[in-house]
Amino acid sequence: MPVKDIAEKILSVALPNTCAVCEREISPFRMICQSCESAIKKLGPNLLLEKHKGFYLIYYGAYEGTLRKLIISYKSGRWRLGEVLSTLCINTIEKLVEKPFDITYIPATLISLESRGFDHVKLIAKKVSRYFKAPLVESLHPVVEDRQVGKSKSERRATKGKYIYRGNIRNKKLVLIDDVYTTGTTIRNAVNAIKEVENDIEIYACVIAKVKKYQG
Repeated sequence: MPVKDIAEKILSVALPNTCAVCEREISPFRMICQSCESAIKKLGPNLLLEKHKGFYLIYYGAYEGTLRKLIISYKSGRWRLGEVLSTLCINTIEKLVEKPFDITYIPATLISLESRGFDHVKLIAKKVSRYFKAPLVESLHPVVEDRQVGKSKSERRATKGKYIYRGNIRNKKLVLIDDVYTTGTTIRNAVNAIKEVENDIEIYACVIAKVKKYQG
C-alpha cells in the first residue's frame, strides 16, 4: 500500500474530517467532497461582464446552494477553503480580464477581524495575486471609529462602509476582489474612494458570488 494511503487511513482515524459544505466524511487531505466540488464547477464561471458606473462586475456564480454554503463555512473559520475560493476567482478573471492588472481587495473591518481571526478576502487576494504574478496593492482602508470622534450620529452613519484609498497602482487596470455582491454598496464605496485618486484606471470588481435578487 502506498505511503500516502497509509497516512490517510491513520489520519482519518486520528483526525476525522468532513466536507465543509455537506458535512460528509472525507479524506483528511481534502476540504470538500468530490460531489460538492463537481457541483461548484458546474455553477461557473459566469461569463457576463456587467457594466456599472465606474466599474465592471464579474462573478463566479449565484449566492445560493452549494456555493453559498462554501462561502459561509469559509467565513466561519475554515480558512483552508481560501484555496478553493481563490481558484473560483482565478477562473473568472482568466475568462474576462486581460493582463496586465493590479489586484486589491475589500479589507475586513476590525469587528470582522476580531470575530473571524483572519482577513478572509485578503487571503483570497494574495493567492490570486501569486497565481497571476500581479502586484497586490494594499490600497483600501475602512473608515474606523477613532477617526469619527466628535462627529454627529448622522455623520457617523454617512461614513459607515466607506474607505480611504492610499495606493500606488502600477497598471491602468485594477481587479478589486470581494466575496459576495449583494446591493453593491460596499463595491461602490470602494470604487468611489479609488476614483477620487486614480480617475483614469479601469476597475473590475471580482466577487465569488452574487445574490440572485440583484443579478442583471
